[in-house]
Amino acid sequence: MEHIFMSQSEVNCKICSKEPATIVCKGCRKVLCKDCTEQHKHEGPKNELIALRSKTNQCGSGEIEPLRKRTLLVSQKKHELTINICGIVFLSDGRIVVVDNKNYQLLVFNDKGDDFPIKLRHEPRGITKMTDNKIAVSFFYVYEIHIFNVGKKTSNTINVISFENLDVGKLKPYYICYSNNHFAVEAGEGDEGCIVIIHEDGTFKKSIRVENRLAHFSGNTIRMEFEMEDINTGKIFICAMSRKVVICCDMNGKVLWTEALPDPRGIIAIPGKTKSGKNLIVASKTCSAVFRLDGKTADVLLAKGDIRNPRYIAYHADKQLLCIQVTKDPENNPGDHQLLFYRYKDVINETKSNTIEQSTQVNT
Repeated sequence: MEHIFMSQSEVNCKICSKEPATIVCKGCRKVLCKDCTEQHKHEGPKNELIALRSKTNQCGSGEIEPLRKRTLLVSQKKHELTINICGIVFLSDGRIVVVDNKNYQLLVFNDKGDDFPIKLRHEPRGITKMTDNKIAVSFFYVYEIHIFNVGKKTSNTINVISFENLDVGKLKPYYICYSNNHFAVEAGEGDEGCIVIIHEDGTFKKSIRVENRLAHFSGNTIRMEFEMEDINTGKIFICAMSRKVVICCDMNGKVLWTEALPDPRGIIAIPGKTKSGKNLIVASKTCSAVFRLDGKTADVLLAKGDIRNPRYIAYHADKQLLCIQVTKDPENNPGDHQLLFYRYKDVINETKSNTIEQSTQVNT
């Protein structure tokens, strides 16, 4: 078996830091050189070692088209403090919203790159799109989720959900995602950490426990995506950064599959059918790559070139637009971020497919 590792520079052994890595241990996910592999031991299952192949060229798929004219620069020069992005989402009208937790603000960009800020009273931690131009933002210090409606140049708060009196106790809300009128929220830390399912009207539905060995709850090491049919049917996809793994579990916390991936960050699920058969897209910061997953294998979608330290991803299903947050110049200007836009062509157009199928049936 072979593991493809994406990096902008040579990948060295995680133990000696001198020799090039040639092996990855599937148990602890460390990359090792030949000499250190022979001495490598760790707690847990017996070592399963996989050959490591490093790729340093720009990789891309025929199903994706860069939209370079729409590339946006999010510069720290315009703002009081260095920008720290903690999420991006598309609005239904195609605008993109960036959450900056250092300057307590949302930045709303149109397709021309013009932006207007929405000032926040508290430090934000997570953001998710809802329907139309509604978004939800979590504020962990005050145990609240705020639902906003974003207008052309203004916004208004239409609901506030408190986490202080939940049935599972007083838990801080961190990362947040949305599906079918419900939120899945990373809540609490350590042994108390769990995923809380809550209706958009604030009604608590259930809490889901995930084994600590798979996902460490700290408020800053988990990213999620959520597909729910009803309260007992659906899937939650978790990027566990500290565990270097992507996890899929059901609505009761049962693990359906795991996929080892170095430093998984942003994650989105593509709705509908895809040509590749893979509906999950995950960014890996240390790999400087974006992957597609299906629970069985992971393919490289984008790597190198402009893909520098990708973190958050957003997707607009109707427009088939993919947005990836990267660092413009990691060494000299780490506070400057770029938003790269792509036309994602892997989606199968059901209407078009049905029309072709019906036409074929008539002709036959």
